[in-house]
Amino acid sequence: METDWSLIDFTKVEVISYDLGYTILGVNAQVITKLINASFESEYRVADIMLADYRMRTDYLRDPAKSHTAQTTHYSDVLCRLLDFIDPRFTEKQNAAKLEIFREACRFYHDEHNFFSVIYEDALTALRILRGAKVRMIVISNAHGTLERDLHRFGLAGYFEFILDSAVEGIAKPDPEIFVRAMDRCGVKAENFLHIGDNIYADCHGASKTGMQTALYDPNGIYPQMYDTYTIFRNHVDLAEEFLSENNIY
Repeated sequence: METDWSLIDFTKVEVISYDLGYTILGVNAQVITKLINASFESEYRVADIMLADYRMRTDYLRDPAKSHTAQTTHYSDVLCRLLDFIDPRFTEKQNAAKLEIFREACRFYHDEHNFFSVIYEDALTALRILRGAKVRMIVISNAHGTLERDLHRFGLAGYFEFILDSAVEGIAKPDPEIFVRAMDRCGVKAENFLHIGDNIYADCHGASKTGMQTALYDPNGIYPQMYDTYTIFRNHVDLAEEFLSENNIY
């Protein structure tokens, strides 16, 4: 897919804000696989879990109600829904006890370590490119109050000027208020922001309501091309290089 960058005025961009989960950070499928196999005495492979995750995200990313639920519930609940995309029998009544064991194990792991711990290589390269060009970057993410801690653990905190964690802010995307708070903290007008995320409802719709520019990160082609309101791109480096080119930064 060739990206159409014409919807973004890179010459106006002073701050780039990023979502985190599925935008900068991917899930640790190995840990999820181990928890599923331990809880249900199964023998699934990492590839099976990654395929189920793709199917689940394709399902909820195209449905605003499901998308909202996934954005605003604890990730342990999202992983319980993932089970339906692996084998619906996991969530049948006879497995209720095992399901609760799995849910609690997932809740504990996510609170202590965060399942979103795999840094996308293209994202890391882009962050380095943009930091080298002295571009201001921040995070706006629906999370559970541990983002600042986790970004320090992952070695990413230094890239971002501000970190807006929905649990800390008391407001979640797509509510425009969290984007307005980002603008206030940066002292930058909406048209001088570019918000990047993987969720068309939480990220693009929410940010655009404030007047921010937006771009949709979709490396796996989940979104059909009917969405022509927003720029859809598949590699963070492409966006970073387009930014440098449009601003004559070499």
